[in-house]
Amino acid sequence: MDHIIEKLNPLNIRKYSGQILDILHSYPDEYWGMDNLLLDLPGKYEYSLVSVNEETVNGYIIASRRNDTTIHIHKYFVRKDKTGMGVGTALFFYLKKLAKKDGVNTISLKVEYDNLKAIAFYSKKGFNKNDTVTDSKTGKYLLVMKIEIL
Repeated sequence: MDHIIEKLNPLNIRKYSGQILDILHSYPDEYWGMDNLLLDLPGKYEYSLVSVNEETVNGYIIASRRNDTTIHIHKYFVRKDKTGMGVGTALFFYLKKLAKKDGVNTISLKVEYDNLKAIAFYSKKGFNKNDTVTDSKTGKYLLVMKIEIL
């Protein structure tokens, strides 16, 4: 599948907002809205990415810099009709390349404890289970996963 990966910024978040929110809200219990997407965080517009094919959003990563050595992925979504087509993998490897270039050595994320498909995907990419926490909004258990970048 041909697609372009570009950095997300306030302009293209607004441009693709309908599609981004449709993808986001196609997943149960997702509570993020435009305010969350546009919230300015350190490094957010350097590390947040979108995969687009002919003006159609295939997937995206919302990430920011936690500290000098860590990027945290806040949201990592692929359109349900595009899963298994390499979109998530392409987004991850693009993020990993940016991280290496900037001297980042860790990427972290949180995933619902019972989302076995996502956990398997992240594990295949080299993420390791690190901790568990409770989501303050939903009360669900989340698995914290990290990958060390070499």
